[in-house]
Amino acid sequence: MDLQHFQDEQDIKAVLAKYLEGSCKGDSSILKPCFHKDAVLYWDGADTDAHSHAIQWFFDAIDRMGPDDDEHPMSCVNVLSITDGIAVAQVGETWKGMAYTDYMSLVRTPEGWKIASKLFHNHSADLSK
Repeated sequence: MDLQHFQDEQDIKAVLAKYLEGSCKGDSSILKPCFHKDAVLYWDGADTDAHSHAIQWFFDAIDRMGPDDDEHPMSCVNVLSITDGIAVAQVGETWKGMAYTDYMSLVRTPEGWKIASKLFHNHSADLSK
């Protein structure tokens, strides 16, 4: 492990902190810079094709649902792995009274680290129905 690894970890955590801020505020204009333009969203369920979308679907949903009533929801970020230009992180958060686990894959771009995919599970609801 070298110094670049530690800088990458800090940069990734900064991107994910901005992601959490945008989610909490219900504002996709804060979220969009965190994501790669071709990012995708998946969530678990019996029919995975019905549970995947281009990231714009997520941005629209966040704007439609608005800010969380809790201005300081619980969250945690764990960077699981970094290898040169790719990384994987786990984000736990509460949002609008529900608990989520996100697995984010990130890619290094000329503009910095960007989320390429967001896979999530809602612990508070059965999304497969």
